[in-house]
Amino acid sequence: NIPSERVDFSLREGGKGAAFGKYAITENLLECEWDAKFSGDVTIRDGNVNDFPVEVGTSGIWTYRKWHSGIAECWGEGTFDISGWNKWGVLYESSNTYQATYPPNLFTATPMVQISVSRTNPDSNIGTCGLEIFSGASKTQTPICYALRPGEGATGTIYLSLVARGRWK
Repeated sequence: NIPSERVDFSLREGGKGAAFGKYAITENLLECEWDAKFSGDVTIRDGNVNDFPVEVGTSGIWTYRKWHSGIAECWGEGTFDISGWNKWGVLYESSNTYQATYPPNLFTATPMVQISVSRTNPDSNIGTCGLEIFSGASKTQTPICYALRPGEGATGTIYLSLVARGRWK
């Protein structure tokens, strides 16, 4: 035996127990000191690990995750500029719209989407601002958004917080 604080692999005395990255201490247990990735089913103390991320990445404005269970989710921040307003009832609506394309092949059907105004450009005169979520949602794109506000003549940038969740398989 060579004394060491760390070992790559250790068998417990008597051969009933093993460990990666540390000494094997517990009988009838495989221990791992490192992050691990398994290609098959994993059982943890009489429970089955059913869900775990199988793909994590970024694409354009999005950060996304695909889960083993078939759920996909993505989140990001989008921006669009307001230039002029069209009167819409008692409110004014932006002449520009916003619609984001999801990462390629992320969803198999139209996901649930949450879109909100996270902030506006501090140098703008937008003031209080809301969103109108319009049709156009699909498995490849968010719904179309219009900015709404109670006064006219606003210009500036709106920052949107975007979250989508749906199926990838």
